[in-house]
Order: sequence, then structure tokens, then C-alpha cells
Amino acid sequence: MRALCWAGAGLVEVRRVPDPELRNAQDMIVRVRRSTTCGADLPLLAGQVPEASAGEVLGREFLGDVVEVGPEVRRQPLPAEPAR
Repeated sequence: MRALCWAGAGLVEVRRVPDPELRNAQDMIVRVRRSTTCGADLPLLAGQVPEASAGEVLGREFLGDVVEVGPEVRRQPLPAEPAR
């Protein structure tokens, strides 16, 4: 899959990254349709997060479709129902 990744202070690039996998029973995989950066990404973009490494995936604000859920996910929102 492709993702917007941090490449250094003030630098971002679209990279190929591994497809996600369910790791925990409560996980959910979402096919992202639209994404953007948010205020929490600004320090990273500015190079102010010393523990950050090139390749960090940006875009924690997104819209998409649920494509897979773990066995402990009891309910997922219907397409017309807002997520809670």
C-alpha cells in the first residue's frame, strides 16, 4: 500500500509500506479513502521529535471503509452511521 511518510524536517514523501495485518483481537483494518495531517503531526513535520525516524506514517485523520475486524470486535458502525 502507499502512505504519506515523514522523510526529515519539512520533508514528506509517498512510499510503499507493508499492508496492515490484524495483530490483536480488537484490531480493525480500514481502507483509507481520504487522509490529512493534523496538529499532532506539526512537531514531527518541523523536525522537533528527536525519537522520530524517517518513514513514520502521517495522516491520523482519515475516512475509509472497514475491510477486516478481529474476533473480539463485537460491532462495527453501519455505512450511514457515524463512528463512535
